[in-house]
Amino acid sequence: MYAKWALVLALCTLCVPALAASGLTDSSLQPSGVLNRMANAFTLRADRYATPIKDAARSLFWSLTGFALFVNGVKLIFKDGDIQSFAGVMVRMILFVGIFSYLLEKGSYIGITIIDSLSGLTSERNMGPSELLDVVFNSSQRLRQAAENASGSIPSKIGIYLMLIVFDLILFHVVVRYVSLYLNAYVMCVCGVFVLGFGAFSYTRDLAVNYMRLSLSLGLQLMAMTIVCQVGAGVLEDIGLGLIHADSVTMQDLGVVLFSALFLHALSGILPHTVGQLVTGAGVQAASSPLTVRLPRINLRK
Repeated sequence: MYAKWALVLALCTLCVPALAASGLTDSSLQPSGVLNRMANAFTLRADRYATPIKDAARSLFWSLTGFALFVNGVKLIFKDGDIQSFAGVMVRMILFVGIFSYLLEKGSYIGITIIDSLSGLTSERNMGPSELLDVVFNSSQRLRQAAENASGSIPSKIGIYLMLIVFDLILFHVVVRYVSLYLNAYVMCVCGVFVLGFGAFSYTRDLAVNYMRLSLSLGLQLMAMTIVCQVGAGVLEDIGLGLIHADSVTMQDLGVVLFSALFLHALSGILPHTVGQLVTGAGVQAASSPLTVRLPRINLRK
């Protein structure tokens, strides 16, 4: 059963680059068109629920505001507070209510602006998921054409095509990571507005602060992912230019290409997560732990 699914997956992986290069007139059938359509479907679905989520967050916010006023009044009664302490508590409460009320109304816009600004800092070539997918298909098409012209036995050509399948699957996973990270950030900015309603009460205010912290973290992750994809697209374009002047491709050439794909895949999984931890603070203790370096012993006595 698994062999059948592997065969179907292999045939689909080999056929998709050929369809991408066949000049389809319908742009929605192109790989980048399908990717854009899926991303737009998620964003439109998230925008549809933005208003109900904000209304629920607004109700929660003002309910917690009244509850916080009651709790602070009870504290002042049991502490024998005077008019000065009451005025200080009211001023502090009014400031926090005003700040988080503004964040509640403009939270999704602020979060999306932070993410777009940080990801745009490293976007020199306007390299997005669709552009990266186009580069992957173009490189795969050139590799497939070079593999068809390769001379050798049938087992050798089968090995070349299997390496092409692995190459496509690895880079497809990188593109999926990029799109998933972007959609994760966008949906979080829209749906996560609900937690800003907890900003009215001091005991739940950390939940509201986490919204802004996570927005900054996801923006940094997208910034790092954009760098990785731009570098990877440049490497793939260089490989494609090298294949134009090549009559055929060997197993060693495909090994270099496969290593480049694996290296790009590893960076896309490690680098964004590491940069995002600068804000969330996770893993800081592990990153700051001392390293044990063993130096070779040198005998200075002669």
